[in-house]
Amino acid sequence: MMPKFTLSSLKEYGIHVHTFACTGNLVPLTGENRQPWSLAKFISGFRCSTGLGLVIPTKLFRLEVNYCYLLRYQENDSMKRGFQISLTSPH
Repeated sequence: MMPKFTLSSLKEYGIHVHTFACTGNLVPLTGENRQPWSLAKFISGFRCSTGLGLVIPTKLFRLEVNYCYLLRYQENDSMKRGFQISLTSPH
């Protein structure tokens, strides 16, 4: 017989789901490659992504599985939608 998992049993083990949104810009504001600054160019340079993930803590490591979806990107970006898996040290 398979064990029943409920939200409260997942919470007992510290397993949780999260959502996220990220935004950023790569327009150079200083340095040699800097172009004349404009608000329109600055705003058009933003990239945005969003996603959701599952976190499973263990005594040895913290497993995080995220699905990332790109909302806004530039034509020369090396974009990749999909799953991202990471292992980090436990807290």
